[in-house]
Amino acid sequence: MRILANGLFALLLLLSCQPKESKSAEARSSAAPSAANNGLTVYSYRYLVQDQSLYRQYTSRSGKPINIYRYDTDKMIALAQAGQLRGDLVIVDDLYAAHQLKKAGALQPYSAGTFGDYVPNRFVDQEGYWAGLSRWTMSFVFRKEAFSDMTAFQTYAEAIQPELKGRIVMAHPDSSGLTTMVAGMIAAHGVQPTELYLQSLQANLAAPPVGNDLDALQLLIEGKADVALMKGSTFLQYRHSGNPDAFRATEGLDLEIPVDARGNNYYNINPICILKGTPQHNYAVTLVEFLTLQSSQDLAAPAGMEYPTNVFSEMSDFLNDPFNVPQGEISPEDAEAHLDTARELIRQVFGL
Repeated sequence: MRILANGLFALLLLLSCQPKESKSAEARSSAAPSAANNGLTVYSYRYLVQDQSLYRQYTSRSGKPINIYRYDTDKMIALAQAGQLRGDLVIVDDLYAAHQLKKAGALQPYSAGTFGDYVPNRFVDQEGYWAGLSRWTMSFVFRKEAFSDMTAFQTYAEAIQPELKGRIVMAHPDSSGLTTMVAGMIAAHGVQPTELYLQSLQANLAAPPVGNDLDALQLLIEGKADVALMKGSTFLQYRHSGNPDAFRATEGLDLEIPVDARGNNYYNINPICILKGTPQHNYAVTLVEFLTLQSSQDLAAPAGMEYPTNVFSEMSDFLNDPFNVPQGEISPEDAEAHLDTARELIRQVFGL
C-alpha cells in the first residue's frame, strides 16, 4: 500500500447503528428482568434473523432457553452503572462499551474452550472480561468522483491532508467507534502524535461531529462532503440492505480500511461478556463457545457485514479483499489500556 511519509504524516505515523429495544427469543418483555429465570438472559445490541436461528440451535442442543433483550449499548451501560443489569451475558458493539461495563463492576472473568486455537488471544481479554464475536473498523467512505486516485484513503494520514479542509464528516464520538480507534493509535504512536492527528482531522471537518454514522453517510450521499470516517460495516449494511434506492445512492461511493505506516489498522470488536453474579455461569460459557464455533461465526459475522474472530471462518464475499481487512499488531487489549486517555483527548480536541 502507498504510504505517505513526509512532513506532518511522517511525524505523526512514524513516531512511534436498529431499534433501541425489542422483544426477543420467545417474545420477552422489553423491561429488564429483576432476576434470572430458568433460561439464559442475554442483553444484545442486535437481534437479526441469523442470531435467532443460532440461539434456537443452542437451545435445541443444550435444552437451555435463551431470553434476548435487545437494547442500545448506551442503555446497557446506564443499567450497569445503576447496578440494574441483571442476567447472564451481554453483547455490545464496541470495545469501549465493554470497558465501561467492566469499570462499572458489572462483569466477571471467564474462559472458553474455543479461545486460543480457534479464537486467537489477540481477540480475547487476557483478564477474561470480554471476547470478540466479530471485528470491524472505522473506515473511510468517499465519493469516487472527487478523487482521481483510486487508492485514496489507504492510510490514516491521507485524511489530514490540507486540501481536504471542509470535506470530511463524522458522527458524534458517542455514536461511533472513534474512541477505540484513537486508543489504538495511542497504543501504536503515543499521545502527542495522536493529538496532532486529531487536531488535523478536526481542521478538515465540514461540520462538527453530530448524529450517528448514517447521518454522516447521508451528508456524503447528498454531496455535502467528500469523505466520511465511519463504521465500515454500517456502510455495507446500508448499501446491501436490499433497498434499490440505497444501492443506487451509494454506487458512487467506495470504502477503504486504512492503515498507518507500520501496517496497523486500529480495529474494533463486538465483545461478549458474562455478567457478575450470574447463577448460570457454566451455561453462559457454553453459549460463548457455541457462538464462537466456526459454523456459528460463518452465519453471524456476514449478517452484520463484519469479520469473524474464529480463524477457520470464511469472510463474506462483500468483505473478502485480502488487502483490505482489519489487521496489524495493535490488539483490542492494547487499545483498552488507552481508552480513558483516548476519550479525554477526543473531548479536548473536538470540544465535546
